[in-house]
Amino acid sequence: MSSLDGQRVAILEARRASELANLLTRHGATPIHAPALREVSVDAAPVAQAVLQQLEAGQIELLMLLTGVGTQQLIDAAASLGLEQAMLAALANTTLVCRGPKPTAVLRRYGLRPSISAASPYTINDLISSLDQVELAGRGVGLLHYGERDRKLAEYCLERGAVLHEQSVYEWQLPADLSPLDALIEQAIAGEIAIFTFTSQIQVRHLLQVAEQQGQAHALIAAMQQAIVAAVGPSCAQTLINVGIHDVIMPEQPFMGQMVQRILNHVSINS
Repeated sequence: MSSLDGQRVAILEARRASELANLLTRHGATPIHAPALREVSVDAAPVAQAVLQQLEAGQIELLMLLTGVGTQQLIDAAASLGLEQAMLAALANTTLVCRGPKPTAVLRRYGLRPSISAASPYTINDLISSLDQVELAGRGVGLLHYGERDRKLAEYCLERGAVLHEQSVYEWQLPADLSPLDALIEQAIAGEIAIFTFTSQIQVRHLLQVAEQQGQAHALIAAMQQAIVAAVGPSCAQTLINVGIHDVIMPEQPFMGQMVQRILNHVSINS
C-alpha cells in the first residue's frame, strides 16, 4: 500500500497543477485542487518593443530574466511584431542573467546561453549573490519581473548604482473563481486536509488573503499547523514561517518531483 494512500493533499499550484496531481495520485493520494492564483498577461508587444530598442541603443547592457514564462512571452511578443530575429540578435549581444533553469531552458531553445546564473535553489538571494562581483554602477540593467515587482532585487540594483529599466509581461492575480479556495479553507479548518503543497510564496499570501476575507485566517493557520505542509523552495517556506507555520518540509532542490519525494519520506518516517 502506498504511503500516501487515502491522504487528501491540497494543491495550490495553477499552471502545473495536473503534473503535481499526477505525481501525488501515483502514490495513492487524493489531490484537492484549489488554484491560488492566475497569471494575467499584459500587452507584451509594447514591452518587447521597448526592451528591443533599449538593447539596440546600448541602454541595457545586462538583462535579468527571472522566469521561463516571462522570457518566452518577451520573445513571442517580439515575434508578433516581426522582430523575433532582431530580438534574438540583441539578446546574443547582451549579458544575460538567469535566476534559474526555466529561463535558461527558454534561451537554449534559441541557441542562447546566460552569462550569469543563480546557484540552486535559485532564490532572489542566490541571484543577488551571483551579481555581487559584477560591476553595475552606471550600467544599464534590464529587469524582467515575474508576476509582481521584486522590490528587493530592484533596490539592490539601484543601491549598486545601476540605471534600472523594469518591465513585466504578466501579473499575478487572485483566481476569477474563488469557490475552490473557499471550499479548501472550509475543509482545512474541519481537519479534512492532511497535506498542503505550495510551489510559490504568492500562493501562501493569496490563500491567507481569501481566508482573511472570510474571517478565518487564524483558524486556517491553526489547522495547517496540525497538518503536513510542504514548500518547493526556501522563499516559499519562509513565507509560511512568517505567518506562523514553522514546521515546513522542503526538498534539497526546488523541483515538484523532489517535493513529493520529500513528503513521502516524511510520511514514511512518521508513520
